[in-house]
Amino acid sequence: MRLASHRDRFFTGEPFPYVRFGNIEWEMTGPYYRSNQQEPATAFAPERNDEGIDTVKVRKITGGVVRMEGLLDRSIITGGHANETVYLKMYINSSAAKTIHVMTGFEAAVRSNRRSAGIPANGRWDVNGGAIFVNGKELPGPQWQHPGGYRYLKPTWETPANEIPFTDEEFYWSRPPATIKLKKGSNTILVRVPRTYPDQAWMFAFVPVRMNAAGRWVEDGSVLK
Repeated sequence: MRLASHRDRFFTGEPFPYVRFGNIEWEMTGPYYRSNQQEPATAFAPERNDEGIDTVKVRKITGGVVRMEGLLDRSIITGGHANETVYLKMYINSSAAKTIHVMTGFEAAVRSNRRSAGIPANGRWDVNGGAIFVNGKELPGPQWQHPGGYRYLKPTWETPANEIPFTDEEFYWSRPPATIKLKKGSNTILVRVPRTYPDQAWMFAFVPVRMNAAGRWVEDGSVLK
């Protein structure tokens, strides 16, 4: 909050790419473990709305940018299988039906060595099988400029790929925010976040934003009060 206040008071005419997101709350469930025969996009209990007993741990976490490695016991994610799936859930109460804008995305390329699973297929958010559901319906991903591109699962140091310029679509904070339609009342946001390779930046970002009078995207306090 303090940094956002400085942004608005002292840097209104300067580039200041910061949005407050520490007040965003989630229910985190998992990890679930996929078998060798199951695809990364395999649905588990939170997504299937199973009525049976789910013994997987649920915990409360906060933050608009969630790094799984910092929240889970290292003993359960250091193996070479990389077959885990975690779910995040939040609720947004809206006084009226409306459309909101959200900076959102999954794995982003490591800036020093380009390591990432790359750009997903058109209409998808995550090449690793991640998905976003709004009130039970999957939110379609963008139409990418380079679908299937920029896939480097190992560091690109000392290779020609390390000299390839990054593009805006590789980072959730540099591409246009997603639009999400909310209904009046309670809205459920459910996110599936799979891990598919050992060095993956296993993460998810979801930050509601609005455009202010200066034409800058800032946090939308009307969405998550």
